[in-house]
Formats: sequence, C-alpha cells, structure tokens
Amino acid sequence: MRVLIVDDEPLARRRLSRLLKSETDVTVVGECADGESAVKALARAKPDLLLLDVRLPDMDGLAVLDAITSSDRPSVIFVTAYDRYAVQAFEREAVDYLLKPVDGERLRAAVDRARRRGASTLARGFAALRNGRPSERLLVMHRGRGVFVRAADIEWIEARRNAVAIHVAGGAAHKLRGPLARVVDRLDAERFRRISRSAVVNLDRVKAIEPWFHGDGIVVLESGRRLRLSRRFRQQLD
Repeated sequence: MRVLIVDDEPLARRRLSRLLKSETDVTVVGECADGESAVKALARAKPDLLLLDVRLPDMDGLAVLDAITSSDRPSVIFVTAYDRYAVQAFEREAVDYLLKPVDGERLRAAVDRARRRGASTLARGFAALRNGRPSERLLVMHRGRGVFVRAADIEWIEARRNAVAIHVAGGAAHKLRGPLARVVDRLDAERFRRISRSAVVNLDRVKAIEPWFHGDGIVVLESGRRLRLSRRFRQQLD
C-alpha cells in the first residue's frame, strides 16, 4: 500500500511515518506540508492511501479532496486536532477520522480498514455498474451532530455560495458543503430536477407550475413555497 502523508507539522509527519514502519506492506511515497503540493503529489504519485490533516496553510484538507477527481482519489484517513470536521470528512467517504495525538493501535486499525476497502474496490465498482442506484439518504449536520435525511423527504435544494441548503418537509433546512451539482449527482435524476442555476426540486413535492413573465414560471411546492422556474430549465420538467 502506497501512502502519502499531508500535514503542515514536521513532527506530526515524522510520527505518522514512524508508526507506519510496523506495517510490512506499507510504503510512504511522499510527504507534503500544504494543500497545493498535496494535490500535485496525488496526481504524480497516485497513492493508495492518503493521511490528511484538515488545517493546512493554503487550503484545507477537504478542499484538497474536492480539487481532485473521484477516479483519482485514494482511500483517505483524516488525521487532525479538530473534531468538528468529521461529518464533512465522512461525506467524502473517508475511511476514518483520527484525532491527534494519534494512538498507534488506532492508526493500525484505520490502515487495516483502508486495506480491506482497497481489496474490495473492484467488486464494489462492478456492483455499482450493475445497480446504478442513486443515494436514498444524505448525511447532514443538524444541531451539532450528523444525521441522515431521506431523499424522499427533500422538497428542494438551494445553492449558497460554496454550500447547499437542503430543505425538507416541515420547513427544516440542512447545510452541506460543496457545489450543487455534486449533491444532485448522488440523487435520482428522475425525481430531482433543476429549475434554475441555483435550485433543484423534488418532483414528488411539486404541487403546480404557474406561468410568469418572459417564458419563466413559478414552481409551487406542497409546502406552499414558490420558486422561480427559469425558461432555460423548463424542459426538464416536461
């Protein structure tokens, strides 16, 4: 297993490298102290496993993952002093989330989990091709903890700068970091349709569509919420 270590603290990098020496099938192929060099090293070295800190000088660890394509992304174990990024880490399918100072046994267990995940990657890839099934629930942050939201309960999704707001039945809204397209790609394309550059609706929650000015329209949801329908996206509701 080829491992890349990314941490801005030299002592932390050395400790991780030393702990990994007990793993006979592990080779450390590089160390990086910032996000930009990490992205370059990922493209060049193509490691099997990434040990990644969250807080980095130029871009955080979450942004490092967002900067690479999913096909090039290795298994990831976050190693950080901050526990508040755990939900975002597991949204990016992290193998584990370790808090500093890292315990040797805890790291070995995480590496072993990554090893098992890597061994089943091909089988899972074929299963995904066979099934092609979208996510039926999303992990979101709610009152300081991670909770699952059923796709069927989502009314609409709204883009907000570098995040999205997921509006569910009953009026609650949950925030997810990342672009709108990445969230929508995980959902059923037959059920969730874009109505503008910044909004996606659940067709099962649409009550009516009303005409508006210049070919635009108004989408009325079951909750009574009224959203603008851009004429550019009108055909997606046909």
